[in-house]
Amino acid sequence: MGYNTTEASNGVSVSGGNTIVIANPGIYNLQFSMQLKLTTGSAAELVRIWYRKNGIDAPRSSTEVTIRTAAEPEVAAWNFVDTFSAGDTF
Repeated sequence: MGYNTTEASNGVSVSGGNTIVIANPGIYNLQFSMQLKLTTGSAAELVRIWYRKNGIDAPRSSTEVTIRTAAEPEVAAWNFVDTFSAGDTF
């Protein structure tokens, strides 16, 4: 998943289209939503979603959603709370 903008950011920036950089230390609530849809085939697909902190998979952040059919997209929307230092990325 790539992105190139932030909403109401204060000390948070996007770098390279897939990395978010934290400028100020603190506790952050990471929120996202995405729509998932089958584009090929008809078999259900399991999608695993997690975030990385400083290039390492964050413990206990893996979540799963099953896309059952191309006609029924699924919405994944979660939030994670984590502590970040200045210069950390996710």
